[in-house]
Amino acid sequence: MISIFVTFIYRVMTHEEIYTDLITNGYHIGDLSELLNERTGYAETDLLRHTQTFRGTLSQKELRYDYRNNFTAQNNPNVYLDKPGYTGPTPTEEEYLHDIPWDRIPNRKEFVKAVQAGGGGIRTTQQWSKLALTNLPGDENRISEMDQWFRGLIRTHLSLVYPELGAVRDSFVMNPAFTLYQDGDFSEVHYDGINPGRTCVMLIYLSDPNTWQEGDGGELAIGHHIAKNDEQIQYFLPPYVKCQPIYGNYAIMDFTHWNMGHSIEVVKNGFNRIAIQTFADINPA
Repeated sequence: MISIFVTFIYRVMTHEEIYTDLITNGYHIGDLSELLNERTGYAETDLLRHTQTFRGTLSQKELRYDYRNNFTAQNNPNVYLDKPGYTGPTPTEEEYLHDIPWDRIPNRKEFVKAVQAGGGGIRTTQQWSKLALTNLPGDENRISEMDQWFRGLIRTHLSLVYPELGAVRDSFVMNPAFTLYQDGDFSEVHYDGINPGRTCVMLIYLSDPNTWQEGDGGELAIGHHIAKNDEQIQYFLPPYVKCQPIYGNYAIMDFTHWNMGHSIEVVKNGFNRIAIQTFADINPA
């Protein structure tokens, strides 16, 4: 299969132009200057300070992060348990958990391998880590301050982009996830499906550009058209776009008019992909 993707050329847009881009195309990939300006009231000096706090957590991954590891049929194990000739393990309560402690990662991966070896026909669909927003000794509330600052930035920016979010600026729901993808981590091509009240998802990339080069993976890929191969794994039909996962870039995907296919490319070569991912939801009536 030959993959063809579009290299996105950034142009700083007004919030009104960003909205038009989202409604027209289903996504917007832009530059941080669209977030940090006089209209939002947020400055890059503060962004850099909080970015350093986020990057600093990588030295204590085992203490600070939970691991997201999902596999097919995770919530419906009869799909593999009832297969003729299946000889693999039966899931415990832990296998139903989407987020697991760092020290349980080997157990989850061994379980998936054992099910596969037993003829279960499952596969891992995504794996990555999420920062626990808890201040540890010595943090001096830096984690909480970082979280609140990014919440304010995202809420302000999205309120200026989406009229419906601006109308409920102080009450729409958002729960930022501070994410880490390392070697082998990925999220396969998928749709998020219908989520009543969901407006969009926004991603802000904060990895040092000097630590990434083409081939290191971690890009967000977005496309309108998806197909399946013989193993029922989805892939993009061209054209589709990619966003480099480095400081200076951010992306929004719209859910008011679209349900875009998307994925995170497999991370390689020791790259640490750190990003903030936030869904914005207006509670349905």
